[in-house]
Amino acid sequence: MRLGKLTIAEFVFGEIIKVDPEAERTTIDLGSLGLKRRNGLVGMAGLYYHPVMFGAKNAEEAVESWHWLFNQLGWPIEEIETEIEISALIDFIFTGIADTSIFHILALATDIRRLNSLSVDVSSKISELRKQVKGHMRSSKRLRSRDKVGSVLRVAQLSHFIADLSSETRLAIVAKKSDHDVKLGKIPNLLIDGVGIEVKCLRAVDDRADLSNRIVQGFKQSAQIVAVETGNMRKQKIADLQSTWLKVNHLETALDTVTLAAKNGRRCVLLFTGTSRGYLGRSILLKR
Repeated sequence: MRLGKLTIAEFVFGEIIKVDPEAERTTIDLGSLGLKRRNGLVGMAGLYYHPVMFGAKNAEEAVESWHWLFNQLGWPIEEIETEIEISALIDFIFTGIADTSIFHILALATDIRRLNSLSVDVSSKISELRKQVKGHMRSSKRLRSRDKVGSVLRVAQLSHFIADLSSETRLAIVAKKSDHDVKLGKIPNLLIDGVGIEVKCLRAVDDRADLSNRIVQGFKQSAQIVAVETGNMRKQKIADLQSTWLKVNHLETALDTVTLAAKNGRRCVLLFTGTSRGYLGRSILLKR
């Protein structure tokens, strides 16, 4: 995948998925696992991304952030890398779609390390992620031993959790760089200038969830603002909520709009997405 002359992503599943037409079989080679660099890109399981896509200055920063995050988790990085790659391969084999969880966790590592360097307390997010990883590892072991079929669902939940957490830290970075006061929490996910914000990620591969579901769910979690990272910011109906949609703007401007409205008692929705022009946002004001 290219943006002008810049290669921003490559999908090289041939590294680990080997097709033998004569024998009419496909094999998976997991002999070379782990985070790797490829022509200035960073990734694993055949999925490579340009570091600029997830906010890193270069491949070196991306790799350093990756190791920093797993050092904070206190879990053997080799085990986690194996689980991430196997999960991505399973998704690809069954859906034919390149899963985005590898991108999200690379972005998460970069953002959470950067927040830490900006003197934002990231301990609550590290704790959340550690708990999810431990639960995932237990479920993965049960799945391999065929102890519980339900473990499949628990394994898949880690990808959803990482996507949401990555969106939280990305919004926190933008807010912090715009001189907002930022505190990370659990319910709601963020406090920006004292306003509670619940953050969701609407993944392109997640066709079971829609915008309305995520927004309604967010408002049930003590939030004044629900922020959703999504590639689709076109106007649409949001459940039974009456809303006023403002124009697409820079994310910093949209964030200022919703935080001010929330301080004046309005419930708001913030849609945001990353583009080649930086992050864009769209403010939605709900009727009182």
